Amino acid sequence: MTVERPVTIYRLLRTIRDCSAKEVADELLVSSTYIGVIERQIRTPSVRFDRAFADLMGVPEELIRSFIISENDTFATALWRLTQKMYQLGCLE
Repeated sequence: MTVERPVTIYRLLRTIRDCSAKEVADELLVSSTYIGVIERQIRTPSVRFDRAFADLMGVPEELIRSFIISENDTFATALWRLTQKMYQLGCLE
């Protein structure tokens, strides 16, 4: 039986930017375990983390706080919606 990981803005952005958890962790000076904990929604990241993560991903910090993922969203659906939002904001070409 496969347990699906929650769909989070952090994992979606990492996927769009093609970054591993280790790469993000190294850039943000945190452990890859911490990235996993955030992505699995075990801990809530700080505002400082969100700011640094947004900067690293090249998106407005507000996008991290405001992008809503519904319970019915699959990873692919949420990824598509986020990609479209990033195009609208000029974060993707």
